Amino acid sequence: MDVKVIIMVIDSMGIGAMSDCADFGDIPECNTLKHVCEFNNGLNVPNMEALGLGNLGDFKGIAKVQQQKGFCATLVEKSKGKEKSFRTILDCATTYGSGQDCIVAMVNSGDFTLEQAIWVYSNACERCMNVLLYKYLNGSEGYEEYSEEWKKCNTVCDFCK
Repeated sequence: MDVKVIIMVIDSMGIGAMSDCADFGDIPECNTLKHVCEFNNGLNVPNMEALGLGNLGDFKGIAKVQQQKGFCATLVEKSKGKEKSFRTILDCATTYGSGQDCIVAMVNSGDFTLEQAIWVYSNACERCMNVLLYKYLNGSEGYEEYSEEWKKCNTVCDFCK
């Protein structure tokens, strides 16, 4: 069974403050989506609701669903900095190869569910990401584990410790 993946990046739609928000002068009440919902007396976004957007927080007009039709998540940047969003996946995709193609291939292989593939791909360091790209894109991108390129890369994550 082939799986199609659409990764929707909604920049500037904050969905809650990060744990280090005070370090950057932000307040813990930061939550653009919540405030937009409150200001508009709720939002009517049935497709996003069905995908599970309401399961990410309490948003006026966006219900939580038991059987969501997609996978919604907020991601946390691994490095310290103010920019923290879904941009993590896209930055990895444009820097290290075709991230969306890799995620789809990981799911189609049967090795991962969609949720697992997105989590693994977005938490992998540069070294592991290149191994994933090599393995799941048939060697067209990335590099093989324990290759010379792999040895030169000095990044480490939970997968390669």
